[in-house]
Amino acid sequence: MSVSEQVSCLLNGDDEILPIDTVKLLQSVINNIITKPNEQKFKKIPLTNAKVSEKIARYENAMGLLYLLGFEIFDGDENVLTLPESSFNLQTFETALKIIQNSLNADKTVDGKDLEMEKSRREAQERQKKEKSERELLREKLKKDKEERKYLVKGVASVGKKLERKSGANINRFSDVGVDLNKQGG
Repeated sequence: MSVSEQVSCLLNGDDEILPIDTVKLLQSVINNIITKPNEQKFKKIPLTNAKVSEKIARYENAMGLLYLLGFEIFDGDENVLTLPESSFNLQTFETALKIIQNSLNADKTVDGKDLEMEKSRREAQERQKKEKSERELLREKLKKDKEERKYLVKGVASVGKKLERKSGANINRFSDVGVDLNKQGG
């Protein structure tokens, strides 16, 4: 079985499928080693680190991938995975990184930003449809009201409207009682 097949099996195994966060952390570890192969800090992974123990050490397939790439357990003061110079093969790391990136790109439509964008786009379309139907209903109501008002007799108040009286407390101006101040003397 080739390295690429082994990496694919470990990423998408039948018994255990690695979460996206785990795959992204593995991608970061591998990418750091490829970009800076002489940096020793990238070739040591402490298993007691909270992030590493939560996202890598607890998954058998993730640990299997690191073992496949040449990492070994070094028992010192703490459990540490180390990558000896004799086990480092740049081509193997590049193959693994390529497969991981392809896996992440394939998962984007299922669990990444593309899914979030699609969801928000669908919600916006639903909102627009709802608003459009509400506007159509309002237009229909306005048309019906306009049609009804067209046949009302002028001067007759429609049911439900209060008639305004021109006497008593409702008088505000002289013109309300029939006095025209422009005619001089009334």
